[in-house]
Amino acid sequence: MKWSISVVLLLATIATAAAVLGFAGVAKAEQSVSQDVVLVYGELAPTSAAQRDGRAVLKKLTNLATTKFGARYFSGGFEIGRPNRFILTEIWSDGGSYTAFTGDGAAQQLIAQLQPVLIAPLDERHGAFIMPSSSKHLPTAQHAGQIIVIAHVDFVPAGLAQGMPVLKKFAAQSMADPGVALFAPITWSPTNNHFQLIEIYDSSKSFDEHIQAAHAIAFRNTIRPLVGAPYDERRYSVSFHQGL
Repeated sequence: MKWSISVVLLLATIATAAAVLGFAGVAKAEQSVSQDVVLVYGELAPTSAAQRDGRAVLKKLTNLATTKFGARYFSGGFEIGRPNRFILTEIWSDGGSYTAFTGDGAAQQLIAQLQPVLIAPLDERHGAFIMPSSSKHLPTAQHAGQIIVIAHVDFVPAGLAQGMPVLKKFAAQSMADPGVALFAPITWSPTNNHFQLIEIYDSSKSFDEHIQAAHAIAFRNTIRPLVGAPYDERRYSVSFHQGL
């Protein structure tokens, strides 16, 4: 059976994307796909053309995930101050839906289209909500100015037992802050002492007010001797999202 050169090249491109990405293999922290939450960090070339083309592909990926595969929430955010860096925030009902999505031919073709404008491998991180109530507070309406913040909290193993209830209390208090649409701590598999906070705010002003709140300051002071790395917050403007 003879295949045309164009067909062979297309299959090779898709296979390369599959090998690079966790949609068939991104550089991953772990192999399990049976988690509730997936965060994918990416970096586009810092040119207007690369960012334009990359955003277009990511928006199509968002539409595919939510309309065909039932992602509960799927958003694309671009880092404030460094708009070539992005994050995909995905919330899935089950691992089967996520696996079907990442194995889909249309999704893999979109990832193949993304490869030429990336300057680093996609970094995919899997986790799960540590507070059941978090999944009930999914953002429902995007609007201009909305931002997503991903904060990394890395407890030293000896500080985990003391730090976990402090983290949960902080999340519960923060969900009541004005302008907060979601404030959910997740695990970062397979480590049990590293957590990420998914925070969605109506505006940058709401975020600024939150970090000055008494409970936020108290949280930072309490966890300081319990963590093994700097408290890392990354802010992204939400460009598109779909889901509940």
